Amino acid sequence: MVPTNSRYKMKPTSFLKDSIHSIKTILLFFCIFLFKLSDAQHDHEGHSHSHGEEATESVDMSDIPLPTSSESVSDKYEVLLKFQPVEPGEELMMMLFLSDVNTNAPIDSASILIQNVQVSDQKFEIELEEKGIYHIHTTMGEEKLFDLDVTIQSPKGADLIRLKQVDFTHHHAHEATAVHVDDSHLLLYILGAIAVLIIGLLIGKYMAKSGLRKHASILLLMLCFLPASQFRQVSAHEGEHGPEEKEKNLSSEFEVLKESQFLMNILTTRIGSGQFSNSRKLYGTVIPSSNGQSIVSSPQAGRISSIQVAVGETVTKGQQLAIIERISEAASDVNYSAEKNKAEVEYEAAVKEFNRIKSLEGLTSKKQQEEAQSRLDIATANHNLYASGHAKNIVLKAPISGIVGPFTLSQGSSINAEQLLFTVTDISQVYVEAQAYENDLRVIENSNTFHVQCMEENHSTANVKLLSLGQEFNASNQSQRVIFSVDNTSNEFKIGEFVNVFAYSNESENTIALPNSAITELEGRPVVFVKHSAEIYELRYVAVGNDNGIATVIHSGVEQGDRVVVNGAYQVKLIYMNK
Repeated sequence: MVPTNSRYKMKPTSFLKDSIHSIKTILLFFCIFLFKLSDAQHDHEGHSHSHGEEATESVDMSDIPLPTSSESVSDKYEVLLKFQPVEPGEELMMMLFLSDVNTNAPIDSASILIQNVQVSDQKFEIELEEKGIYHIHTTMGEEKLFDLDVTIQSPKGADLIRLKQVDFTHHHAHEATAVHVDDSHLLLYILGAIAVLIIGLLIGKYMAKSGLRKHASILLLMLCFLPASQFRQVSAHEGEHGPEEKEKNLSSEFEVLKESQFLMNILTTRIGSGQFSNSRKLYGTVIPSSNGQSIVSSPQAGRISSIQVAVGETVTKGQQLAIIERISEAASDVNYSAEKNKAEVEYEAAVKEFNRIKSLEGLTSKKQQEEAQSRLDIATANHNLYASGHAKNIVLKAPISGIVGPFTLSQGSSINAEQLLFTVTDISQVYVEAQAYENDLRVIENSNTFHVQCMEENHSTANVKLLSLGQEFNASNQSQRVIFSVDNTSNEFKIGEFVNVFAYSNESENTIALPNSAITELEGRPVVFVKHSAEIYELRYVAVGNDNGIATVIHSGVEQGDRVVVNGAYQVKLIYMNK
């Protein structure tokens, strides 16, 4: 009789339970797997079609041609031809953009002739639409590639540019952006799921033997979610941002439409090495010149009879500003009577003398006759002045030509003797008072070129002369006062304005330098924008050197021959940041 062992009696039942539990777990796993796979595909399709009707429209618009272009350059011009492809025999409307190849400035005073090399009798109607933009109308023949010869006549010179292999009838078909799950991703997902299943079963079997069946089931469920969720994340994300688009977003090249370039006056310059002069930078203030400001006051007390100028008005030397009526006083009245009597006596004497010379006309010289006439004219003017009563008035006149400054006067108001009434300022010539230190004086003395620039860099001038170096030190900061004379005919600099003064050294170096207007900053680093083709620009980080107020040395980042934006760099930066 075989002894009974409780362990062996329970083994078949335990094994059966474990097998049933494993089968349930496996079925549950694959159900979840199929569900998650379907959910991943559904999410990917839903995400790709989240643009709604856009996907449908992309299929419907597959037959609509996209605008295309052709461009070419010479040593003088850059030509860009834009058009929308048409069917053979249809009318073709084109836009031709003509600009200077080095400066990118539009050219509008040009005579343009276009000839089709393959079809010599094809007619092109050309009309100037706006500066640098020409409207072209023609009719296309057969469907093939054409070469166009563009003949240009302008003040920059004559030139012939060929646009090669232009396809006016080629259709850029839209491919339907069908959304599908990549087979490679699906295969990887299945292999990963099988691997997770095997590992999970082994771990589950071990945990089941240890009495941790519930924990094993939870572990398998958690492992089920991992592959599907990862697959859904990868497939959906790549469906939206493919490798080409991600590479494009990281590129430093970007597009600036030619219309925008002309509108924003984006200009370029071709880089070349040249002489760069170092400079010393001084801080200064605009002050009036020696004869640039005059103060007008009344010689005695009185009352304003009339004001003949306004604040901000430009006046000439000797022009009347106001009339002051004298206040009657005993002393002034006596003087007035004496002056009036004197004027009458002088008038009578001048009349007698003139009549005497006139009677002896044949016996007197021409000089005597002119003197008698002049004496009579002055005496007559004084006599008439006192006779009309205007001699009691004081006429204030502008001592210099300039602009009338602010004043607070009104007709009929009383004024005191020596009271300041008007200020006339002439800013066509101004001085700049700058502070210089001892180590700057030698450079200033040896410099023959100076440049004054306002703090905001809105205006500047090179019509600057050194008047005098300081003769004494400023006790507060041990600087000396240096005076410069500035030609301010354009009236850009105002009295009291803060400016920078650059004194250029006579020593220079041969290097690559760019105008300061070409350099801007991005994320705290200096950058410039280089033009590659008609509508393609590139951002370049540069290493800068000395700045002389006009230009800055470039150590690296650009090369000779590059076309760099020197006007409109800020606008180009905004376009780059919003690309």
